[in-house]
Amino acid sequence: MGRDRIERDGSQEATQRGRARLMLKLPAVRKQLQHLEEGSPLDGILEAYDAACSALERFRQNLDGGDRLIAEYETVCVEIEIDVLGELSGPSVAPPRR
Repeated sequence: MGRDRIERDGSQEATQRGRARLMLKLPAVRKQLQHLEEGSPLDGILEAYDAACSALERFRQNLDGGDRLIAEYETVCVEIEIDVLGELSGPSVAPPRR
């Protein structure tokens, strides 16, 4: 039981860090991100964004990180940003045709 709580707390912290990173990166949806409730369907994406950004920072700091890994993780981060924007915008509703 204690281990589950630690993992859940760590996951929640990663979710919060991912949310904060995205709020800085995507100011147009900052308020929407800020008001997401705990347990949101986006929690996994937010956690993944934190992990990808953390890895990217490590690769950039490490002289042996390699340009290929940096480019790959930059792409991953951008793809997650696009996914979040898509999720927050929801399905667009076209006005009825007359």
